[in-house]
Amino acid sequence: MARKTLLTEAEIRQFMKLANIKPLQEMGGELPVGKRDDDDDLDEMRKKKKAIREEEDEDLDEAHDKDKDKEKDLDEAEEFDYESVVSEVARRVALRLVKENKK
Repeated sequence: MARKTLLTEAEIRQFMKLANIKPLQEMGGELPVGKRDDDDDLDEMRKKKKAIREEEDEDLDEAHDKDKDKEKDLDEAEEFDYESVVSEVARRVALRLVKENKK
């Protein structure tokens, strides 16, 4: 026997209850007159989305500034004395090799 793919109304109501969602509307009930609650929610959601976008823009600006700083640091690193760095690395590698050979 094939499994049905649609949920029954009872199953949907049970899931709504488990998720603490109020029933949408019982049969025979009247719809409220006037401004809908959704309008308030929609306005709040728009404000939140705008605030999120502004925060993201600020984060992007900060990231861009950090990238510029990194590029500046890299430019300064190029002015670094590579010969002294290479000699220091070679010295440390040699010390490690000596320590390994003593074991």
